Amino acid sequence: MVRLVRFVAAVALGGLAVAGLSSCSGANGGSGYSTASVRPTVSGVSAESTASVVSPEVPSAEPHELTAEEALAMVPLNARDEDFPSAVMFTRFFLELYAPMFSPPYDTSLFDYLCADTSQFCTSELEGVAATREQRGWSTGGEFTWYDWTRALGGLQSDGSWLLGQRFDREAATNFREDGSLLNEVPAVSGMLHVLLYYVDGMWQVQGVNLVYDGEEDSGA
Repeated sequence: MVRLVRFVAAVALGGLAVAGLSSCSGANGGSGYSTASVRPTVSGVSAESTASVVSPEVPSAEPHELTAEEALAMVPLNARDEDFPSAVMFTRFFLELYAPMFSPPYDTSLFDYLCADTSQFCTSELEGVAATREQRGWSTGGEFTWYDWTRALGGLQSDGSWLLGQRFDREAATNFREDGSLLNEVPAVSGMLHVLLYYVDGMWQVQGVNLVYDGEEDSGA
């Protein structure tokens, strides 16, 4: 039986958790929708940079705890139904929430709401955002590009879950310390996204996420 394994998306370096998706082996499935992401725009930053960028201001307010109505209103209309196209659109939308969380205002409200309570993947990523917020780290880039949704794989499983898979491209990302100095750079990648999710009370919930990059072998363990 194929097991879906979460990937660790926050990379710890010098006590700072920063955005940088990494992979684990997992199942075969995936999907989603994309939305515009808001993050600082940085140009002319190289690996030799030391303090060339000013850190964005960090708001003092904690993320707002969303109601079901507020959360649903933030999900695109084509990602709300319990069917294959909506599942594909939703998983893309969910993944597009990821990178902006690691920059001010570090808003995890919707991401957290759309996660199943038992999701180890979500727990790990929320802890990574909290560590990044504490250290005032931030990042740019990391946007996803998706292929035609009709090329997605998977669907409804016998236990009521949905297991979906689809290809993606992700642009390079740059991670910064509080003072604007370069922490590291994450190269652009392509690969296969796998997502395990459920449809609960009229809304999708994510249980697990896994990325297998091109050139890496998916063991299916």
